[in-house]
Amino acid sequence: MGYGEWKSPITLDIVTSAAEEISATVVDPVGGDLFWRVKKPSGQYVIRSGDPQTKVVEWVPEGFSSCSSVYEYGFGDFFPLNNTLYFVNITDQRLYKQTTPENTPEPVTTGEYGPKVLRYNDGHYCSFINKIIMIREDHRRDAEVPNTVSIVAIDVETGSQTILVEGADFYRGARTCGDQIVFVSWNHPNMPWDTTTISKGTLVVGEDGTPSVRDITVVREEGSNLQPYLATHDNCLFISDKTGFWNLWSSEDDSGPVHKIDKDMGFPYGWIAGHPGFGVTDQGIVIAAKDSLLLLNPDGTTKTDLSNIVREAGYEFGTFGCVQCFKDTVFVIGLADVTRVLQFSVSLLQRCRSGRTTRVKLQNTSVRTFPSQKRSQSPLQTAWCVTDSTFLLEILILTKSRPMKNLPC
Repeated sequence: MGYGEWKSPITLDIVTSAAEEISATVVDPVGGDLFWRVKKPSGQYVIRSGDPQTKVVEWVPEGFSSCSSVYEYGFGDFFPLNNTLYFVNITDQRLYKQTTPENTPEPVTTGEYGPKVLRYNDGHYCSFINKIIMIREDHRRDAEVPNTVSIVAIDVETGSQTILVEGADFYRGARTCGDQIVFVSWNHPNMPWDTTTISKGTLVVGEDGTPSVRDITVVREEGSNLQPYLATHDNCLFISDKTGFWNLWSSEDDSGPVHKIDKDMGFPYGWIAGHPGFGVTDQGIVIAAKDSLLLLNPDGTTKTDLSNIVREAGYEFGTFGCVQCFKDTVFVIGLADVTRVLQFSVSLLQRCRSGRTTRVKLQNTSVRTFPSQKRSQSPLQTAWCVTDSTFLLEILILTKSRPMKNLPC
């Protein structure tokens, strides 16, 4: 058959049907509800939450769009807290608070300096100081340099801000556990995939209620170190490329990674906010490294290969990422394997359009995949595919082993 004479299985309808794009997910740390960001055909970024089996709600009304301009990456722009949404609006880069999907968002941060002068992303609520901690990019003309970056604490009620950490050219991933805080920093000419430093400090609240950070020490400064997470008050988990691949490490053991795998963790890029390559559940640590999705025992050995369970359900993905955990549930984004596009993606698309819900049990573990925007008749809770190659998976870990000891963070 000559060039151009064969009939492609990928039709024009298939190519043009992906009208929306899912790009980030965040779990509400209080209630465990999943929130995800969707880019609509109009270009507006909205946030959705809920259960597609019953009702999905859309946050961020017309006139707003959730997107951060910090470092020009556009991610880390939203986070939920106790079923209230906080997001950065694209046009003015102010932080907004939306208490219900129906309510008009209310600004939290000031706009007195003009649009996009103060920009924010990578938000995290710290109960110890009762404030939101974010990365702030300052473009005020009266600043010492045109662009300064710092870690700030924001009072939700008053909008007042206190600088907690400053001095480096860039910051990322500030996270807390009790009075402990960890964060990533790096300086020119380094890029985050070259050399970064993970540091740890102690939060202190003054007599007037002003927070500060003291006793800052270095956790890791060799190579590219990203996504710090305080599993306990003293133990910081993070991703490092010390072995040549971004693997999971612990601050309690520098002899080697928690789990060595010759694949990079982090999707799509580990240095972008809002795309964690691992998460902690009641049953262990879940890591995502390319096409591997693993549940680890506390000693780093593989407890369950979740990617095999997904394959048993009839789905195969070239990349897993955006790991979000709550108790015994894992939410993860799966991207279809583009290396098998002719054989695989067409059947995947057909299955996506069928609205079929799949549930598979294997080794006392259950995986539920729901690849459709159409409501399923299944009584199971659902998530769905927003594009033809991007699936949102909800994995419920049901094991007979005892849960891990409750973590304080």
